[in-house]
Amino acid sequence: MAKLTSLPQRRASNLHARRMIQIEIPEWVVRLLQYRLDEANEGVEPEEQVELNDLIEWCLISPLTIREVPLVEQSIPGLTAALCRWLETATYDPPGL
Repeated sequence: MAKLTSLPQRRASNLHARRMIQIEIPEWVVRLLQYRLDEANEGVEPEEQVELNDLIEWCLISPLTIREVPLVEQSIPGLTAALCRWLETATYDPPGL
């Protein structure tokens, strides 16, 4: 029997690829990110600790609202499926949530 794949999953498949980028930010932002990382990992077992990438991803994605997703999807086809998959696998849990 053939394996069924939904169109949104197929369109988003390349959006799951990881890419390294280089950015320049002020030292105080670097230190704030490290503070947030330390805060997230405080009292957590080593295998449950999050990495800086996890934290940065969350900081960049968290302002995106459910209302905006379909609008952004028009410019980035497959975003909704990629976002859903990311949310299912995200390891960072911000404080207070």
